[in-house]
Amino acid sequence: MTDQKTELETYFKKMFEDIDELLKTDEVLQKDWKDFNMSLQWYVNGIKGYQIFENGKYTHEFGEEIEKADLTVKFADGEIAIRFLEGNLDSYSYIYYKRKFKLYSTEKEEFIEIDSRRIRKRQVRHFLTAYYTNQKVYHPSVLTRLPLFREIAVRHAEPR
Repeated sequence: MTDQKTELETYFKKMFEDIDELLKTDEVLQKDWKDFNMSLQWYVNGIKGYQIFENGKYTHEFGEEIEKADLTVKFADGEIAIRFLEGNLDSYSYIYYKRKFKLYSTEKEEFIEIDSRRIRKRQVRHFLTAYYTNQKVYHPSVLTRLPLFREIAVRHAEPR
């Protein structure tokens, strides 16, 4: 097993277990998930796992697949998956097309002057694709109900 795969497995397990701990102490999360129902299948570099959120109850399995997940999430590559799972992505944007959406990490952002106008220029990198595998359709912002995505959204929304 490669070092990257070992690291990915460690972070995936930690993500699943951290939510178990958060649900014991985070009242906002408990309230938010009281009526939240979704099943997620995760894939990255041969690693898989799933999460089920059902009216405040949370179950997960590492190394397993769930039948008929509502949303399937695939990371573009192991390196960016590790950055995400470590909490080292500052912001992301999405592109939605038909029954899937892609998230792009902002890698670099700068402002340039063109014809006396200040223009924001971003370099982005694809980091995950999510697609609907059931009849339910969610807006990409539904991912912000998950702690790792919420942390990125909060950091991005706070003034610098």
